[in-house]
Amino acid sequence: MNQDQNLHAVFSKRVVFLTISANPYGGGTIAPGTGVWNYTSQDIVVIKEYPNPGYTFSGWYLDGNYLGAGTSITVTMDGDHQLSAYYAGGDGTSTPEPPPAIEPPLPPPSNLPLPDLNFYCTSSSKYSGFNVKIEGQLTYREVGVSGAGLRFAYSVTGGATWQDLAYVITGDDGSFTCVWMPSASGNYAIRATWMGDETLAGISKTVNFAVTPSEDANQNVFTIASNSTLTSLAFNSETNELSFGVSGPSGTGGYVQVCLPKSLVNDASKLTVNMDGNRIDYAYFGKDNVWIITLIYSHSSHNIVVGLNEQPSSVTSIGDVLNSPVVFIAIIAVLVAIIAVLAVVMFRKGKQRNV
Repeated sequence: MNQDQNLHAVFSKRVVFLTISANPYGGGTIAPGTGVWNYTSQDIVVIKEYPNPGYTFSGWYLDGNYLGAGTSITVTMDGDHQLSAYYAGGDGTSTPEPPPAIEPPLPPPSNLPLPDLNFYCTSSSKYSGFNVKIEGQLTYREVGVSGAGLRFAYSVTGGATWQDLAYVITGDDGSFTCVWMPSASGNYAIRATWMGDETLAGISKTVNFAVTPSEDANQNVFTIASNSTLTSLAFNSETNELSFGVSGPSGTGGYVQVCLPKSLVNDASKLTVNMDGNRIDYAYFGKDNVWIITLIYSHSSHNIVVGLNEQPSSVTSIGDVLNSPVVFIAIIAVLVAIIAVLAVVMFRKGKQRNV
C-alpha cells in the first residue's frame, strides 16, 4: 500500500449439467430432449414429457428421487443433476416393444482434408454421484476448428444400437467438453461425430469405456478408456490390483487410459504395471481427484495388471548413500588408502632432496 489502490473482484456463474434420459428408450419424447445439457448455475429449467402411442407416463426421478407424474417438471440448477422419465405400456395387457434406438448418422465420404479428433474421459472417483467428463479437441494441422457441432452418443450393445449423449460446440481453439452420468458399472462405447463443412471432411471416433466399483466401504470407482476391446475389468481389494484384458487387430497400435482415485494412490510414479507378466512403462498426470495412467502397446491380446501398492523409488538420494554403514566404511577405507599413498609419495620426495 504505497498509494491509494482500487481492487475489483469479478465473479461469473459456473456451468452445471443436466442429464436427461427416457426409460424405456422410445417410450416417449422429452423436451428439450435426452442427453446432457449445459446451464448456468441457478437457472430454472422446465422439462416436459410426451408419451408415445401405447405408453403412459409413470413419473419423474431426479437424482434417484421420485418427484411425481406431472406432464412437466421444474428443476433448479443448483448443481449437476440427472433426470429420468419413466414410461409403461398403456393398454393394461402388455408392454409394446420400444422402437430400436436410432443410429446416429456418420459423416459421408469426402475428398476434403481430414481433421484430427481426439478426446479422453476423466471419471469421478466415487460411486455416489458418479459422472464422466469428456474433454478433447478438433484440429486441422494443429490449429483448432472453432464453432463445430459435435454429436456424442453411447452404446451398451457393443455398437449395435446407439443413444444420444450430448451435442457440443467447439471453442475458439477447437476444444470441447461435456459431462455424462452413466450407470457406474459395465462396458460402453462412446462415439464423437462431426459432419464436416465446405473445407474439411467429417470425422467420427469411437472409444471403449469400462467401469467397475471397488468393494471397499468408500465405494471407489475405477474406469478405463481405450481404442482396444476391453474385457474382464476387475479390482482385487486383497491384492490391491486392477486387472483387465485388451485386444485389437494385429499390426495396429493400442492405448489405454486408466482413472485411479487419488484417495487410494498417493504417488502415481510408484505403481507397478505389468502386461502379460512383464513390467512396462507408463505415463501419468493428475486431474481433479484422480490419476490418469496411459499405456501404449501393439495390438494382439494382452492381460494388464495395475498394482496400486506403491513401490520404493529406484532413485536413491545422496543422503541415503552417505548414511549407509557399508558405504561409510568403504569411504573410510578409501581415505586411508589415499593418505597412505600421499605419505609414501612425500617420503620419496624427501629422500630425493637429501641425496
